[in-house]
Amino acid sequence: MSIDFTQADFDVTKRRELPLLIKKSLINIERGKWHFHPKYHGKAQFFIHYHEGLMYTSSQILKALKSLLESQIAQFAIRSELKKIEALCYQLFENAERHHLIEDHSYFPGFKKIEPKLAAGIDLLENDHKRLSTALFELKISLNQSLLMGFSYSTIGKLYQRAETVDLILTQHLYDEEEIIIPIFLKY
Repeated sequence: MSIDFTQADFDVTKRRELPLLIKKSLINIERGKWHFHPKYHGKAQFFIHYHEGLMYTSSQILKALKSLLESQIAQFAIRSELKKIEALCYQLFENAERHHLIEDHSYFPGFKKIEPKLAAGIDLLENDHKRLSTALFELKISLNQSLLMGFSYSTIGKLYQRAETVDLILTQHLYDEEEIIIPIFLKY
C-alpha cells in the first residue's frame, strides 16, 4: 500500500492525531493503562523517558529564545546566551538523531516483521523522521547564521520560528510514535 504523506491527516506538521487507517491497526492497549502493564518497566518506560528528555530540551530551546527576544540584554551578553542555546540545540540534534537511527535501522524493521499490520504506521513514523531531520537541519543553519551574523531580532526571530517547527513536529511525532510502538513493547 502506498501512502501520500503530504495529505493533511498524514503530514506530521498538520495532523493532530494518527490517521484512522493507522489507528485501526494498532495493538489495543490504552495509553492510560501502560504504566500498570507488567512489561512497562523495561523498553516501554525507557522510550517514554527518552521522549520526555527530547521534549524537555526542545521546550528549553524555545524558552531561552523567547526570553532572548523579549529581553533587553546588553549586546555583549547576547553571544553568551546564544552559546547556551547552541549547546541545547546540539544536545537535541544528537539525541534525536541517535534515537531515530536506532529506530529506523533496528526497531522498525523488526516491528514490521512481528506485527505486519503496523507497517503503514511505521512507514508514517519513518516519514516523520525525514521531516524532523529536515527541520533540525534548518534549525542548525539558522543557529549558525545567528552565531555568525551577530544579534538581530530578525535572525533570532527566524531561529525561534525554526525551533517552533521542530517542537511542533517532535511533539506530534513522539506522541504518535508512542501510540504505535509502546504497545508492541508491552505485548512482546
